[in-house]
Amino acid sequence: MEASYLASSTAPAVPYTTYPELLRKWASKTTNKAAFIFVDKDLKRTVLSYSDLYENSTKFAKGLVHYGVKQGDIIGLSGRNVPEWLIANFGIQMAGGCPLYFSFHKKDGNDIVTLFQGVGKVKLLIFDPGVEEQNCAIVSRIVEKMSADGELNSSSSNKLERIISFYKNAHPSFNQSISDFYAIDVDVELPRLDPEDLAAIFLTSGSMGIPKAVPHSHHAILTICHHFHKSLSLQSEDGILYNDRKFSWGAGYPLLDPEIFGGGTRVVATDALTSSSLFALTEVVAEIIKREKVTHAVLIQPVIDILMKEKIAIKLKKIIILGTVGFRSVLDCVGKICDELVNMYGMTEFGAIAAGSYRVDDVKTYKHKVLSVKPLPGVELKVTDDNGHMVPVGDRGLIQVRSQKRFTGYLNHKNKWIDQLVRTGWLNSLDGGYITTDGSIIIEGRINGVMEVYGSKAYPFQVENALKGMKAISNAVVIPIREKETKFCVPCAAVVYHPGSEDTTQNIQEYFREEFAFTKENPIIASLYVPQVVVKFKTFPQTSSGKPDRHGIAAEIKRQIDPKKYECIE
Repeated sequence: MEASYLASSTAPAVPYTTYPELLRKWASKTTNKAAFIFVDKDLKRTVLSYSDLYENSTKFAKGLVHYGVKQGDIIGLSGRNVPEWLIANFGIQMAGGCPLYFSFHKKDGNDIVTLFQGVGKVKLLIFDPGVEEQNCAIVSRIVEKMSADGELNSSSSNKLERIISFYKNAHPSFNQSISDFYAIDVDVELPRLDPEDLAAIFLTSGSMGIPKAVPHSHHAILTICHHFHKSLSLQSEDGILYNDRKFSWGAGYPLLDPEIFGGGTRVVATDALTSSSLFALTEVVAEIIKREKVTHAVLIQPVIDILMKEKIAIKLKKIIILGTVGFRSVLDCVGKICDELVNMYGMTEFGAIAAGSYRVDDVKTYKHKVLSVKPLPGVELKVTDDNGHMVPVGDRGLIQVRSQKRFTGYLNHKNKWIDQLVRTGWLNSLDGGYITTDGSIIIEGRINGVMEVYGSKAYPFQVENALKGMKAISNAVVIPIREKETKFCVPCAAVVYHPGSEDTTQNIQEYFREEFAFTKENPIIASLYVPQVVVKFKTFPQTSSGKPDRHGIAAEIKRQIDPKKYECIE
């Protein structure tokens, strides 16, 4: 029996240094070179050069040190893809601190308070006020709750000492902005950094309720950078990458390794997720790609499908899809709107771990329904049964990952596989798939149900908990269903009402738009949490243990949903 195991035959050649040091070197080499081009919803562009990014980040870092930030301090950072996010991020790192990336999801701020308490020692909060400054109200509630717990301005190990806004706003309590730090004339020495120092804390999508906090050192981030850009082969100063993934995601992190990246430019659509529809988003993306002469682009499959369907005239060297299962149909774009398509698979814990590249000749012979990938340098993959034993090649099972970029555990969560991780280095990805006879691996997605829209993920229990907070609903189960047009996995709500109480689908959807804070900024991914279909049950079928029978509920949903629009996920 040939066991399901794959390993890269090459080792990653990663510079042993820190991220701010690389930025300093590159800023000195290319004073006016554009590092980032930001394009807003009105297609107005803002250019941030390597030298300006380094200079402003240094000023911000010195201001942080002046106000008491010390090496190892954790600082919460949340915001859109704007210059202020980059300046805050690099400034925190230069000051010896560690940014904790998070997003505002709940208006009451309870999820952020729980996150901060779980991670501990969060000293500052730096945030983007957001659309209509709605995030100011959330931050006020966070401060109020932490103050009530005796954690603000106290000797507690989990205290917020300062709140800094990306820019000036109308809220009286948050009047210190990042630009204020540029005017602070202080003679302070920034700390010396080590490649093994903690450089950033990323969050997983939250399969256990609260997203798990994943720490990365400077060297670990450079390893992630290496894998991403080696897959792109973007090694020219003339290379221009379009990537509107959030900076705080592994797939969108500002990777600026000059020895690998070659000093290229990244183009960002600051308000990409505020588009009214996928079609409108695609039109904006296409316009940006053509105007900025983009050579490489990170795109989602629905956008690629619209580009193809509408025959929008663009031509790229490479298109990269990541963070989602790639279906074979996306290969139709190769030779038409791009020369090559790259499919990347990764995890927050390791960054990019596997990739597959497809040119015209590869498309002709590819037979699988889902795109395959191979491990990147320094990565091992195996497929096992539930007991951890490798299955034969071709058999489906759990995908396990081991990498030279070691992951040692979460800051706010005890993983049941942590003993195995510490002893062997292997981590259960919670994804399922199988290894092919030609030495590739097919990633088929989460073993348990997950919704996914535009690269963002949510789990059924997150929507179920909100549904159960509605007065009319007695019980709720959420089953992911797939939109046939977009391939997005969205929530279908199965609900049991209290006797004499019912509600409409429209009212339930409106409740969710009010309940979750991000929908004004990200209307496209609102469908990640807002139930697209609501199916009423008198009672739920039950398992032998008395719990709702999800398979039985899914079977009934399959009978009731519109088969032209949706399909159940097997």
